[in-house]
Amino acid sequence: MRRIVLTSALAFLLVGVAPAMATDFNIFGSYWQTGDFDDTFGGGTRIGFGSGPIQFELRGSYFPDIAEDFEELLDSDSDFQDQFEISAIPLEAGITFNFAPDENFSPYIGGGATYILLDTDIGEVDDEVGFYVVGGFKAGGSGGGVGFFAEALYRNIEGSVSFDPEDFDDIDDVDFDDDFDLDLSGIGANVGIVWRF
Repeated sequence: MRRIVLTSALAFLLVGVAPAMATDFNIFGSYWQTGDFDDTFGGGTRIGFGSGPIQFELRGSYFPDIAEDFEELLDSDSDFQDQFEISAIPLEAGITFNFAPDENFSPYIGGGATYILLDTDIGEVDDEVGFYVVGGFKAGGSGGGVGFFAEALYRNIEGSVSFDPEDFDDIDDVDFDDDFDLDLSGIGANVGIVWRF
């Protein structure tokens, strides 16, 4: 219940309230390569506040399944991978430094804190805290308008998954510990549209 309320409040903030106070608003497709789970794709939104070179930002992304390559951790021929998914919602707050905030081409760097909501269909996984660093550019839309942006980022996050052996009574050839430490750190990229106000 807490997760639903938190996610709904963030969605309302990002899409409903914050754009009225924002200096730019982004919608993007997202790529993420985690340490243990390889590549995954999702999408998200970003809102920037503040004029001039320093900008405060809020980000929210959604990845429906970051566990596509989980079988590599199992060391098994089981079809367990097909039954195991982890969804991830990184919620992030940070600061960016824009090198040319009023120009059509505006490169930036930044970073901040990540709180990631994790959910799995088998076992238990806790939400985790980490950090991110980012660098990218905005092109077009200076003075108010629609443009394009692209960025690369790195997230540093670790987590763990706990399993109840009863979850696997109907699955053959599964041989692993009850708990897994997961390295979710890795590089990513976001590409999308920016509205600059």
